[in-house]
Amino acid sequence: MSQALNSVIESLNTLSLEEKHQLWQILESTILQAEAEKINNPQPVKSALSLEQSAPVIQEFMQLSQSGRSLDFLYNEPDLYTLADGELK
Repeated sequence: MSQALNSVIESLNTLSLEEKHQLWQILESTILQAEAEKINNPQPVKSALSLEQSAPVIQEFMQLSQSGRSLDFLYNEPDLYTLADGELK
């Protein structure tokens, strides 16, 4: 953790239960107010993707999953199903 975050945590630990409760109420009220403002004044979400860009094809996803390491755990998984199992009804 960063030094600033550790400092904040230490400060929170020095608060009494009543002070922590008051802080919680302030945070909760602020979050509710922010949510209400967001509902009343929605801002359009700017997307990094545009409709002009072509959609990735399945081969690109397959190459990405093979080149990355995030799905490597599946190589050690047992084969639980076969084509002979068919479809559940």
